[in-house]
Amino acid sequence: MEEFLEDVSHLFITGELLRELETRIPEHVLGRNLAEELHRICQDLRLQLSALHRTAASLRRVSAAELFAPYPRMARSLAAQLKKKVRVLLQGEDVEIDRALARELEAPLTHLVRNAVDHGIELPVERRNRAVDEIGTIRLSAQQSRHWIRISVEDDGRGIDPIRLRSKAVEKGFLTPQQAQALADSEAIQLIFHPGFSTAEKVSEVSGRGVGMDVVRSVVQKHRGNVEVESHVGMGTKVHLTFPVRQTVLVLDGLLVRRQNHFLVLPLEHVREILQIRPPLLSTVQSRPVLQFRGRCYELFWLEEVLGWHNGQHEHSLSGPAALVGSETHQLCLRFDELLGHRQVVVHCLQEIFPNCTRTQGVALLGGGRLALVLNIPEILAQYRAPQPALGAAESATL
Repeated sequence: MEEFLEDVSHLFITGELLRELETRIPEHVLGRNLAEELHRICQDLRLQLSALHRTAASLRRVSAAELFAPYPRMARSLAAQLKKKVRVLLQGEDVEIDRALARELEAPLTHLVRNAVDHGIELPVERRNRAVDEIGTIRLSAQQSRHWIRISVEDDGRGIDPIRLRSKAVEKGFLTPQQAQALADSEAIQLIFHPGFSTAEKVSEVSGRGVGMDVVRSVVQKHRGNVEVESHVGMGTKVHLTFPVRQTVLVLDGLLVRRQNHFLVLPLEHVREILQIRPPLLSTVQSRPVLQFRGRCYELFWLEEVLGWHNGQHEHSLSGPAALVGSETHQLCLRFDELLGHRQVVVHCLQEIFPNCTRTQGVALLGGGRLALVLNIPEILAQYRAPQPALGAAESATL
């Protein structure tokens, strides 16, 4: 599957290179009729390749509904053995998950669900004494953003008792009494990830064998994710498994711009407006150039500044083309030399090679062997979260 998706991506790149080559050949060289025919062929090829790439990418994913399918029955069966009553609720079933990750999650989710039934949910009589529904609830949910996916297992049972965890840690020799006492409740809960740690009073077929949560964390970390546990006595436990979205290859609509000898792509979804900056629109606030536009002020940056390439010397003139990027609440103005137009590019992720290179999403191949960096606008905005000044705050000096 991985090789197939890579082959489709390479085919997509070839199609984009052909389309760009078509735009670079003057019409008079081909003749009007031949130029129009080549243009139609390139347009059709682009549409077909886009559809093929979407289909190929979807083959690598499964729905959360498919991932969660075995667990309701498993939980009810285990509860019946333990003379407990549970209901299982599913949320986010439409979220799509990388197929390889879904396979790896089968064992961790099995352990978390069994833990919730065995350790979390109490016997009906205990729940009645606690004045809650005798039927315990276990919730499996999936959430996704552009950059991460989160799988959660929650229960409304007895919760994890940090006092008991400290006591067991001392009893097993993991901590001294002084070390255990110094732990905050949230830190004590992290003891459940210690290999061989268990609070079960006896070994059974369900739990108490000293394995489990450490294995869960190992699997999650293997996929560059993290595990978070929230628990309060008498209120239940939530375990969140969060992973970065796998995007080795991504097809993206963007605007291709040039800054000096560098080509960069601004993802179209984050571009609010393209404008031509003129001197009357420019002022300074706290020694920073700002753009006064439609009653607001926006910080103005050359592209190399936000990418950390800037040598500290500003060019004399800031007039020229720029892009207003961001969201409704937070926007920046990015200045460049030339707008080269709309492009649909295949982005190759650089995170595994350059893990600290967070201000770019990856690199795109252009015609003639040229490369373009694709900007990660949300990460850039996160670096400049200072509130935007009101128009009246701008200094009177015009650049």
